[in-house]
Amino acid sequence: MLDQDHEECSCDSGIDIADLVINDYKEGTQLNIIDTSYRYGFHVTKFPSMLKTILRVTRETPLCAMQVYISSPKSKIPPKFDYQDLMATRKEMIRSGIYVVIHGCLLYNLAGTVKGDKDSNYHQALASTLQGLVAELDFGVMLDAGIVVHPGARDKKFVTPDTGLERISKCINIALTRKTDESLKISKLLGITQAEVIKRRRIILENAAGEGNKLCSTFEEIAEVIKGVDKELRSQVKVCIDTAHIHGRGQYDLGVKGQIDKMYKDFKKIVGMEYLELFHFNDSMISDKKANDAPLGSRKDRHQQLGEGYIFGTDDRVDCITDFMLKARENGIAMIGEPPVSGMKDWVVVCGLLENTKYPLVEVISPK
Repeated sequence: MLDQDHEECSCDSGIDIADLVINDYKEGTQLNIIDTSYRYGFHVTKFPSMLKTILRVTRETPLCAMQVYISSPKSKIPPKFDYQDLMATRKEMIRSGIYVVIHGCLLYNLAGTVKGDKDSNYHQALASTLQGLVAELDFGVMLDAGIVVHPGARDKKFVTPDTGLERISKCINIALTRKTDESLKISKLLGITQAEVIKRRRIILENAAGEGNKLCSTFEEIAEVIKGVDKELRSQVKVCIDTAHIHGRGQYDLGVKGQIDKMYKDFKKIVGMEYLELFHFNDSMISDKKANDAPLGSRKDRHQQLGEGYIFGTDDRVDCITDFMLKARENGIAMIGEPPVSGMKDWVVVCGLLENTKYPLVEVISPK
């Protein structure tokens, strides 16, 4: 059971890679990726080894990107390092050119706890968060992968928003500079200094939907966190915008013409485009159950298949999927889907919408 610091994440279980294999098309169909500038993929389930996980994607699917948990998302126990496996995985990533990102543990609260230092468990909670996060960051260095994290939460009765953001920044400063046994081992494997390994750590802050006590649901709060990070470390901090979260927060309705450009314009002005690395490309759930229904401004994190939710789910909105992907391609921003059921459904929708544009994603060769 998650406590009040944390909530369920729509990508908890991952998408079974079997949902994405090319063989799900008619027998004999071939998919030729003709535009690798789209770094598009899904959150996938991890196999016992990272190499097997990567190979299932690079050899059996048309995906150019993927996201994965490297350990239990609901345990702060650091990931295990199998360096032989990681070196082989690294080699396959270089061969294939796939973009990989790691989703961090869902239990992390970079602000410590929601009650801050008024909580007797504050220092222990912060220490365990840092232990797990730093290990994930070192693991990410082996794969040239950043770690997506939900920044944190605070209870305004105990901790002001500004203080919570300041504590997140301080936590990031520690995570991006702490020396570890793993960073020393990695330096020897990669033939670089331990200092260089630590400089390759990359933390990716994900926007919240404004639910509960969570921080960083606005560009302004994200910018404030980055501003609080030591200047020489800021290049190691990036941002992930989840489209369902930004819809739940009520900031932008990305299914309306002009809103995508407005989002980019505002992000550039408030945060800076050099920080934007990734989109979690999701629709927002329409449900008869009030708890799961997530319309604009609902402050809920509920994902839906692309084209079936509040953002892109009507005829006058679905074309904005095309606009979104073309704009992400233009800006070199990776896109990871976290649909609740099937990545394949989203893949088919996206390929169909892009088919007649200037930049189709794939060429589908049907069997004769």
